Amino acid sequence: MANNDSQMVITCLYCHKQYRVDRAKLQSTVRKAHCKACGATFPLPLEDESASRQPEARSEATPAGKRTPRRLAISLNKVGMGKTSTAVTLAAGLAAAGFKVLLVDADPHGQAAPYLGVKPPGGLAEAINGTVPPDKAMVQARENLWLLAGGKALAGLECFAAGRATQSVQIVDRTLAPLEKEFAYVLVDTSPEWDPLTVSVLFYVRELLIPVSMEVMSVQGFGEFLQLVDPIDKLVDGRRLKYILPTFYDPRVKKAVDIHEKFVHVYGDLVCAPIYYSGQLKEYTAGGKTVFDLGTDSKCLQDYEALVKKVVNDT
Repeated sequence: MANNDSQMVITCLYCHKQYRVDRAKLQSTVRKAHCKACGATFPLPLEDESASRQPEARSEATPAGKRTPRRLAISLNKVGMGKTSTAVTLAAGLAAAGFKVLLVDADPHGQAAPYLGVKPPGGLAEAINGTVPPDKAMVQARENLWLLAGGKALAGLECFAAGRATQSVQIVDRTLAPLEKEFAYVLVDTSPEWDPLTVSVLFYVRELLIPVSMEVMSVQGFGEFLQLVDPIDKLVDGRRLKYILPTFYDPRVKKAVDIHEKFVHVYGDLVCAPIYYSGQLKEYTAGGKTVFDLGTDSKCLQDYEALVKKVVNDT
């Protein structure tokens, strides 16, 4: 946002279309703007915040229909890393920031729907097997946030049966292709199992976010996962590890601090600011809420706001 004595220029964070607005006509309660050029809705910074927030307007945030969305998997073949809570909370945070987001739950445990407090009639399994059109299988969970739910039906899909893995690697890509152009971000929460569905997801996405708790066994699982992913990286053009997210971080535990420091030393900027251990997060997800729904400041909210900002500002 730029301004002169009587007018200000509002720039769409998605397509960079500029609008000149009479400051006197802009109500002080307005917090979002709608771009007539691309149809996107984006947060409207206050004038005294514009200098610090304007860098978030990256071309990478070009809206639906104008570009391929950012396709990001939240993945690790180990339970208890905060994978689903990270996927749901990051999706909610991006949506709250004004981006149109599709969250795909590719986990047969199907926890994303209860985490968001919704009960979809179908989901990814139905979209894959063709019993429900993909656009009818997803459900709107929040403003700007849609969910393609997981569930037990994913474990029984014949297209991922043993012996047909080589035929199934493009199934997720073909299923999501009719949907993805409508979104700025497609986030996929994978199963903790290394199975054909997870492999198909990894062939679809172009960015990886790996949540890993700062514990010895978790680090070992992280290393094993990288070895599994490496052959796929060689086959998928432009696919790369983009984020390593330390989870359940407790600075009072020396081992956790040591492991975090080693991660930063080895992986540098790939390591995100850690998500501190918080019992509140479990309470929120159990109640079908995210930290972005509550409107109250907390350390947990600040942690995820930092993650959202990092993702948005990355090109």
